[in-house]
Parts: sequence; C-alpha cells; structure tokens
Amino acid sequence: MADNKLVGDFRADALVLSGSEQPNLELHRLVSEPFNSKFGDFELHAQKIVVEGVCASMAAGKRAISASAASLFGLELTLLDRRAPDSGPFARLCLDKVELPRGFQFAEDSVLRVPEIVASDISVATEDIVRLPEAIRAGLPATAAGAQNPDSSASGTRAGSGTPFDFTFLDAIGGHLNVDLFLDVTIPVLGGWCETHEFRIPIRGGTFDFARFEGDINWLTRSVLDIEVKDRKLILEKDLPLIPFDNKVLLAWPLDADELNLARRNRTRLRTLLTWEIPPGQPGDDGKGSAIDLNQIATRNIDIALGMKPSQIDLGDSGRIRLGHGDEPAVEQLTVRGDLEYATDKTLPDTTLRGTAQALRAGLDALSTGASTVSAQRIDVDTIDYVTVSFTGFLPHRLTGSIDRIAITDLLVDTGRG
Repeated sequence: MADNKLVGDFRADALVLSGSEQPNLELHRLVSEPFNSKFGDFELHAQKIVVEGVCASMAAGKRAISASAASLFGLELTLLDRRAPDSGPFARLCLDKVELPRGFQFAEDSVLRVPEIVASDISVATEDIVRLPEAIRAGLPATAAGAQNPDSSASGTRAGSGTPFDFTFLDAIGGHLNVDLFLDVTIPVLGGWCETHEFRIPIRGGTFDFARFEGDINWLTRSVLDIEVKDRKLILEKDLPLIPFDNKVLLAWPLDADELNLARRNRTRLRTLLTWEIPPGQPGDDGKGSAIDLNQIATRNIDIALGMKPSQIDLGDSGRIRLGHGDEPAVEQLTVRGDLEYATDKTLPDTTLRGTAQALRAGLDALSTGASTVSAQRIDVDTIDYVTVSFTGFLPHRLTGSIDRIAITDLLVDTGRG
C-alpha cells in the first residue's frame, strides 16, 4: 500500500484506540475537505468526503481499513498513463455525488472492495481517444486484423499477442443503420463524378443483407463496383464499363463454412467485416489508366438505432466484459446521429457524432486497466444523456459525455499488479 497515498484536511470525532498487541483505530465519523488519493493508475480528488464507522486495524500484522458507509461530493477520477508521465491524463470522470451505503474495505493485499456504489450527475471526457495508455493498449483487440495481420484468424487478434480475439458479441446487435454516403471521385473514361447514395440497412442478429446494401448504390456505381461471393470470400470488385479485363478485387473477406452458408443467402455478419484483406497486385494490373481517385467522402445524416442482447467480450488475460444480466439486454436503445467528412486535397471542418442510450447493463471480470484490475458483479446505467465524439475526417479525438445515474454492485479494484 506504499504507493497508494491519501492526502486531505481531515476532521474526526469519537476517536478510539484499542488493542495493545493488535492496535485498532476507530472513528465514529471522518470528514475530509478536500480529499485526494492515488489507486494504481487512478487519481481521485473530492471536494468533500464523509466516512462513517471507520476502522483501521493491524490484525496479525496486516493493515486494513474499512468503513460502514461513505459519501463523496464533487468527485473527480482521473486515469493516467504512468508509462508516459509527461503526456497528461488520458481520461477524466466527474461525479456530483457518490454514495457507498454499505461502506468499503481496503486491505493489505491492495484490494479495494465496495459492495455498492450509486453515482449521479456524471460527466466523462477524454481529449485524445486514440492515445490509449500503453498498458491498456496491449490488451485491446486489433480493429482491422485481416489488413494488419494477414495470418490472423477470422475472429481477429488482440494487439500485442497472437491470441484470437472473439468478436462474437457483435452477433447480439439488432436495429438499423441509415446513412447518406457522398462520394466525389474521378473515374477513367467517365471523368469527375459526384453522387450521394442513401443506405438503409436493417441489422438482425448481428447480420445484414449485403445484396440490399448493393441495391442502395445507384445504377452508375453498381456498374463500377460489385459485391459477390467467390472462392470462399466475400469480395468488393471494381469492374469499369467499356474497359475489358479491368476487373480488380479491392477488398476481400475470408469466409468460414458457416459464414459461406450465410453469404449464399446474401447476408454477412458485422464481425466478418473486421477481417478485411487488401489483395496483392493481380494479373493485368499495371497501375495505369484504371485507378479510381477519391477526392472526398462523407457520411451524412447518420441515423443509427441499435439494441444488444446479452453477450460478453472475452479479452483473455486482460479480463472479460459481461454485457447484459441474465435475460436482461445489454442495451435497450442506443442512438447515434451526426456526419463525418474527409477530403484528400482540402481541409474540412471537424464533425461530430452524438449518441444517447437507455438502460445499459454490464459486469466486469478482472478487467485490466494497466497496473490494476477491476471487477464488478453488476453495472447499471439508467440513461446516457449524450456522448459526443469529435472527428477530424474519420479520425476520432475528443469525447465528452453526460450520464444521469450509475449503480455498481460488488466492485473490486486490485491495485497490487505491476
């Protein structure tokens, strides 16, 4: 516990010292204004903390501190990247009030145990989403496993390891994804061309109808791009009109037996798209006269409404995230609105995506946050008022959010790692 420092302006009443061989310190009530603490990769600051029934003991030579109840006001929790101390905080969570009605226990084994937490009026922010703390990044999945690791399995791999990462939790998603896709391209023979495609994509059981997706592309683009199943792969192919032998596979998605049967019914899984491949140069491809030049791409009027049935995200040695509780869904309703725009030859204003959610349910099993692990039997989020993510082109950077209430049951933070 030497690295876990507590600092504050403390006041206490009903002080009791007992036990000559195993001394105990008991406080009826402890107040600190303010309160500052460090737990592993986290820094905690509070304007005021009130703790009831405090007991600090040295039983059998082991130090421990517990309380029967606690309340924190004006709380700020900061996640740091201690391997890059000059880079500033990675994320910050602010809470108007946090109550621990059944207290807490922090023992010699550097484990903080909290039976129940209820937090209200919460805000979260990070200035740079893509700058993850190194210790966390090592345990997260690669998002484009097929492109960045051609030897990876269809389920992807976790960054920094050859262990397969399981994306099957995406099969629990249902709802719709609607977007107007604007393209400004230069096509051989046809020349410059701008067009908007209105995609209206129902999602069922984590799958969508790619034939309907292709049907949402207007006739001119369909004469240039084709989606089909070939050689146990789903392929996106360029086939320019009036130019013979110009066929070229732009992207390919390997299909296992189950995915192949699904594709024969014109459906594919969302998680299959994460294993894309860029094929090597193909016969007849000399790179001359047949390139499609992308000038600008924009996804406008994004309208996403999704729900998620119970599932889980298995991170192997980095822990597990349980999504949903029993028969209760992980997400009852998630909505996303906004626009994204990218251009190759000019700077466009930043854009944003804004999301809201109703009734999020989850749990954590030994989830690694760097030098610490976090577990929680239940996490219930009543309402996420909004989450806003700012983008430069298609690259996210700043995230802010506001949440009404979070209830956590059986929280355990092990700060003894590393």
